[in-house]
Amino acid sequence: MDNNLISLEYIFITSIVIALSFTGCIYGLAYALSYDNFSMTAVAFFPVFSLLIAFIIAAIILFLSLKKYKSVEEINHIANFYYIICTFILSSIMIFLIDVFVYALVDKTLSLKYAETLQIISRQYAVTSKNIDYMKRIPFILQSGVMIFTGLLAGSFSSLFILSQYKKIKNHSDLQTT
Repeated sequence: MDNNLISLEYIFITSIVIALSFTGCIYGLAYALSYDNFSMTAVAFFPVFSLLIAFIIAAIILFLSLKKYKSVEEINHIANFYYIICTFILSSIMIFLIDVFVYALVDKTLSLKYAETLQIISRQYAVTSKNIDYMKRIPFILQSGVMIFTGLLAGSFSSLFILSQYKKIKNHSDLQTT
């Protein structure tokens, strides 16, 4: 098999795993929080939770993927930076598509509940916003999109740091055993 195709296969599989893991976690958390129609605390902390979940999932899955990818010597020609950028872009597109699919075909109530709770909070502080009506019409994950994609990007690049630390520890332990 062509080395480039194997590299693309690694990138594609990693992106699918990140996108499915992330959307599963976010929707699971969102449905758990929306059980009581999104409390004020849940709405306040949901973007932070989504940032942390995106960061952790991207960092762990990309670290494991890069570790396995770099152990296959015949396909070790794509630099880590390009691998991470391609995986980030593909994961972001897949998350967006899954979110639009869920919003269009499965359930629109989650985004409505979240936006309505934001509207209630803004009324309590005497702030009116036309953006709340717009938010009701967009898919759920895109409502916190900036935080989510920031978490994905930070998690993706932190996997490079984790991989470099792993290599240092592994090389140090290999030197001690010989």
